[in-house]
Amino acid sequence: MNQTKIVEDLKKIKTGVALDLPAYGSWPASKHSFDDSAVVNAIKAALAAQRPLLVRGEPGTGKSQLARAVAHLLGRQFVAEVMNARSESQDLICRFDAVGRLAKAQTLKGEASSDTVREALQPEKFIAPGVLWWVLDWQSANDVYEKTEYKLQNPNGQTTGNPAMEVCY
Repeated sequence: MNQTKIVEDLKKIKTGVALDLPAYGSWPASKHSFDDSAVVNAIKAALAAQRPLLVRGEPGTGKSQLARAVAHLLGRQFVAEVMNARSESQDLICRFDAVGRLAKAQTLKGEASSDTVREALQPEKFIAPGVLWWVLDWQSANDVYEKTEYKLQNPNGQTTGNPAMEVCY
């Protein structure tokens, strides 16, 4: 990201800014106000350093709302991932559908040539990019997503191409 864009983005983030957020996915239309100067300063620091900002807190405290508001304000793509006790860190990078691959192998057993089986069971056909892959390298994630047999995860229901906006997570 060039310096001019960073400076423009920094000017947009300020205490007292109130946004009308349109409905998006499962999120209803809502309003967001940047009223906490510590949060605004943390966002500005992340923008200036060109580094992600980890927001943590109890469920329902507005973490996703904050990310959605920042993405909207800066004209970036909002990509969300909900983590829970069963989530694994690897899921943020990618998911491998081992059960789907096994099912495919069982359906092909004895009914196809070895070349057909080898082609159908290539591991890349069972990999789905996770949210971090999408936000760090949308094009690469999309390329892998296009090859996968099982479309497990794709932000915003997009199936092809690069988003018109930058990604904000």
